[in-house]
Amino acid sequence: MAVLALFLPLLVSAQTNLNKSFSGIKKIKMSTASGDCKISKNSGSAVTVNLKHTYEAGRYTPLIEQQGELLTIKEEFQSGNNNGQSTWTLTVPDEVEIALTSGSGDIDVADLKSDLTITTGSGNLDFRNIKGKLKGTTGSGDVAFDHFDGTLSANTGSGNMKLANSKGEVSLSCGSGDLSLTDSQVAIKANTGSGNIEGRNITFNGKSSFNTGSGDAEIILSATPKHDIAIGSGSGNAVLDFNGNEIKGDIVMRAGKHQGEIIAPFDFDETEEINQGGNSTMIQKSVVKANGSNRINISTGSGDAVIKK
Repeated sequence: MAVLALFLPLLVSAQTNLNKSFSGIKKIKMSTASGDCKISKNSGSAVTVNLKHTYEAGRYTPLIEQQGELLTIKEEFQSGNNNGQSTWTLTVPDEVEIALTSGSGDIDVADLKSDLTITTGSGNLDFRNIKGKLKGTTGSGDVAFDHFDGTLSANTGSGNMKLANSKGEVSLSCGSGDLSLTDSQVAIKANTGSGNIEGRNITFNGKSSFNTGSGDAEIILSATPKHDIAIGSGSGNAVLDFNGNEIKGDIVMRAGKHQGEIIAPFDFDETEEINQGGNSTMIQKSVVKANGSNRINISTGSGDAVIKK
């Protein structure tokens, strides 16, 4: 116990706490090595910066500099042992453009009306109540959006991605993770290399598509679509559930002749075989329902192509 009592004050005193405030800022450019960053709204006009870190003095230098309307934040390290960690907390008024890059830190942004470009090498990205233009990228972390409104482009190499209670123009891409979409009104392009795609209570405000290389893709509608929709899987099931809404549109469904099946609660006007070379043959069925002019494409290479009523 005596040894612990001697070392505890040393651990506490190793943390450095830095606070600064800036006025007149219209743009922030920020780069960190591995520190986490939290950004939230400041109801006033100032940008506040708080840094807590446990790096050894002399080996770590936080640089925070204002040049006119630009605030630049970055971390510099000396060679040698750089054990420690940093956490940045910023409060920012609306309409401040933010470009943030982190090597491996988690990024959390909430309650802002701003244009954001956020990149981390392997950390998680979490966005809540954001309005504006947002581009988010992580190499291997998870990405989550809740109550987003605007134009969104997001990518993760191997993490999962979630979008909820959102609206606008959306582009989501996962290398190998799952995509989950709920309670949203969007024009969307969603792709994953090998994960599943699940959408519930989705209303489409524009042309939309969902594609997975080897997972299942299932979209449950909250209203009859007025725009083009494409749902595709390389080897999984591709499913569109009208959820009790009127089935309407120029519908084309495609599945492998020997490895998949086309399932729908109606008859088709036309059925044809399409030879794709070698032994690969697809069955394609089409019909126009309720004089709909929007195009609905459901396709799979070796799974089932399904429409539910």
